[in-house]
Amino acid sequence: MDKKKLITAIIGFVLLIGVTMFAMNLETTASQEKQVDKFNDTFTGESEHWSAQLHVTGEKTYREGKDDDRAVFKLTYKGPIRELSSVNKLRYQYVMPTSSKEIKMTFDTPPENRVFTDSSSNLVKQDAMIKVSVQWGDHTETFTLRAEG
Repeated sequence: MDKKKLITAIIGFVLLIGVTMFAMNLETTASQEKQVDKFNDTFTGESEHWSAQLHVTGEKTYREGKDDDRAVFKLTYKGPIRELSSVNKLRYQYVMPTSSKEIKMTFDTPPENRVFTDSSSNLVKQDAMIKVSVQWGDHTETFTLRAEG
């Protein structure tokens, strides 16, 4: 009787080890099959008075549903800074396929810089077009950013 219990315990132990190893192998295989897309894209465009650049870096892990990304938007006035001396309000907006961002600025003194930047967390696919709108004083310009290369 004791031999039967011992044999049953050994068989149960071996089965437990086998099932555990099988489960660990499935988990390892699943993690190896996850798809990761890496992004490092720059989108550029310009209008008569403004140029803009959106630089997107990061990665998207599909199986885990995780994004690790950073987008830096840079808007540059193409003329000399003195042309902005009468501007007391600036509003710019950039619209991406999945989100948009609007920045409003008020100046008590004339702007000291021709470059305005913003950061966000947005992955943008390389085939996307980003619409940019800039209002300063009584002027408005709209243009599109497209991926370089």
